[in-house]
Amino acid sequence: MIKAIILDKDGTLIELGRTWDQPSVDVTNLLLDKTDLNDEDKEAFRKHMGVEGDIVVANSIYAAGSIIDQAREFSKILDMPVSEIEEILEDTYLDYVKGHGEHVLVMDGAMNALEALKDDYILAVVTNDNRRIAEETLKLANIDQYFEFVGGADDFGPKPNPTALHEIARRYDIRLDEMIYVGDSTVDMEYGKHTHASIGLATEESHREHLKEADYIISHFDELLDTLDIINAAQ
Repeated sequence: MIKAIILDKDGTLIELGRTWDQPSVDVTNLLLDKTDLNDEDKEAFRKHMGVEGDIVVANSIYAAGSIIDQAREFSKILDMPVSEIEEILEDTYLDYVKGHGEHVLVMDGAMNALEALKDDYILAVVTNDNRRIAEETLKLANIDQYFEFVGGADDFGPKPNPTALHEIARRYDIRLDEMIYVGDSTVDMEYGKHTHASIGLATEESHREHLKEADYIISHFDELLDTLDIINAAQ
């Protein structure tokens, strides 16, 4: 039987655009201004990172990668240590979240699902965000009380590194095949292969192309409980 449900944060629990679009655009412009790139090359780099106009594209480096992943990309065009770039990125995101709590919106149906699951499962978040940002975001969204464990890329390495899953297994004396992972990106589905099953959340039809490796795909959190019943019944 499944004992733990591990969830991604942005794009899964929390609506992606409102919390990540503006700070990603802002920090991209801030760091690009420190380079000698021409306008054409700057625009190419924005697209490479996942910024198109004033939005972040799903499954991009910004949307699915960790802050360290982002910092390493910027280090290719900046004469700055990766650690310094990472600090600028983290501070920018954290300051934005703290100053714009009204933009931290829980995905439709997620609160009801968490309430229904909390008594029967260990609930955890593993994100490619750094832990400070993750904990602040969950607190602002008023869902932090549901999670017994929050793992960030700065503590356990970025997904699909399974270190955080092994820590959950150790801490709660369960096996990886007694967990499932719920996420919205290609990286999440690769990560979920370390568990019993990966469940992809595709709120739009176009998002399904990022979830080809998913064991199950749901379009709304209302479908999560039925999917869990199917998984448990098959064991």
